Amino acid sequence: MKIVSAAEMRAIDQDTSERFRVPSLTLMENAGSAVARFIIDEYPQAERIGVVCGKGNNGGDGFVVARKLAEAGRAARVLLLAEPGELRGDAAAMYARLKAAPLVVRTAADLASANSDEIFASDLIVDAVLGTGFRPPVNPLYSAAIAKMNASMAPIVAVDIPSGADADAMKMLPNADRSVRDAQPQQGSVARADAVVTFTAPRPAHVFAALTSGPTVVAPIGSPEEAIRSELGLRLSTPSDFAALLRSRVREANKGSYGHVLVVGGSVGKTGAAAMAGFSALRAGTGLSTIATPKSALATVAGFHPEVMTEPLAETDDGTISVRALEFMPALVERKTVVAIGPGISRNRETAEFVRTIVKPGIVPKNAVIVLDADALNAFEGAGNELNGQGRSVVITPHPG
Repeated sequence: MKIVSAAEMRAIDQDTSERFRVPSLTLMENAGSAVARFIIDEYPQAERIGVVCGKGNNGGDGFVVARKLAEAGRAARVLLLAEPGELRGDAAAMYARLKAAPLVVRTAADLASANSDEIFASDLIVDAVLGTGFRPPVNPLYSAAIAKMNASMAPIVAVDIPSGADADAMKMLPNADRSVRDAQPQQGSVARADAVVTFTAPRPAHVFAALTSGPTVVAPIGSPEEAIRSELGLRLSTPSDFAALLRSRVREANKGSYGHVLVVGGSVGKTGAAAMAGFSALRAGTGLSTIATPKSALATVAGFHPEVMTEPLAETDDGTISVRALEFMPALVERKTVVAIGPGISRNRETAEFVRTIVKPGIVPKNAVIVLDADALNAFEGAGNELNGQGRSVVITPHPG
């Protein structure tokens, strides 16, 4: 799934309407309907729902949410943070379709009145104030509404993005490791969210900024795949991207039909990572899985999963893989589909030399994929020029360490 910028999202919506003849009003109807369906499915006990709407298209989505929830039997109440006469285009059209008149608030001072307290004390709040097209600063009325949402004990479902958040942000919100309810504003006023329902494609903030501790749903609303273009060069892996790989196996297949993974790793005291890697390969679908590990660690590794085969390797005095094991590697890697190197392999200097040598062209067959994990990456510290995947497939698995 492509990740698109806020500007690219606007272009996608425009292209959908102009080139593919999908009315923008239909896109808004589909967006609001998607949010309403999510609420009905995920919050079945929420009867009283407050929908806080701004005057832009995000507010228009909110009007659709309120109408759809009312049609489903929920008590949905709209709080409009603007004069109805300020609404334009699709938002104005959706406002006209509301079944019940909203509570209209024009200033931050008005928001402090008791009339709005009932909405913020609802079983659930829908944040439809500001969308991904927002640019700071947040005006005083919207800021006051965001503060009241943040102070509420009700769960909040954000329409498109939490109000006030920068859709193009590539960094987490401050305190994102804490609960969203306790998080401090990003810059100025940013609404908290217990869930986010966005549309068509995620923006960078949906993926990288930890906008919510709950789910982020990307709902299709009618834009064809041809309209979804991005120059960011970023993709989010989703089940649809790899569903085709999970096809049924042919009746005449056998364990030799689905590849053979060789895991090279483990050391005395660090056997679990190699064992889990070997068994995970079987769970992922390989037909055969072998773990090559120091001979002192072999019994422990073999004891985890009887389905996994093992091979003993020459070892150092520390119980890690020795460079002497290189003598036997050509025979071990022969006819292997994947060679995964590194789980639990340790940072022993001799073992690091073993790793750098086996990764050099000439030992692992060109048609086999090499996966470098954990301390196999550390083996190339200061020797990154030796880590060369040219002409073959080398996968690395970096992590914060």
